[in-house]
Amino acid sequence: MVDSIKKLESCGADCIVMPCNTAHCFMPRLRDRFTTATFLDMIEVTAEACAKRYPGKKAGILGTVKTIESGLYRDSLARLGEGSVDPDAGGKALLMEMIFGIKAGIAYSDPDPFDDMLRDMRDRGAEYFILGCTELPIIIGQLGITGTFVDAAVEVAKAAIAFCGYPVKG
Repeated sequence: MVDSIKKLESCGADCIVMPCNTAHCFMPRLRDRFTTATFLDMIEVTAEACAKRYPGKKAGILGTVKTIESGLYRDSLARLGEGSVDPDAGGKALLMEMIFGIKAGIAYSDPDPFDDMLRDMRDRGAEYFILGCTELPIIIGQLGITGTFVDAAVEVAKAAIAFCGYPVKG
């Protein structure tokens, strides 16, 4: 990651975006020690979008076990006065299985396990869901699941466009 940051800076990058939610566990150290460029924080950008779009509602946090258990989203949302719900142990295991499955080229067609996990999280207060892993929109699409989702990759892309001085649609 440090090598990539240095290469981006040598190309003249004023802004760095790391499109991996889990890698944001390392973001403070990378930002503070290895770059002078603006480092857009995918987690903060997404939490701010959630607070603006769904004030007072609880987010269901979907992602890798590391992303969820690190508390990145939970803490960012809490700083903004917003609540969140994590998947239970079975939900975390399902997410990891499916995320790694997508990386391995598996296509999913049975929405029931994923729907069950979302239902459990709704029962515990989740009112919308953060797609906190870049593979999750693919999974949602394959399964044909609809709902209220906030895609962290889309939110950080919007922030990068705005940083560069362009208008953001949507």
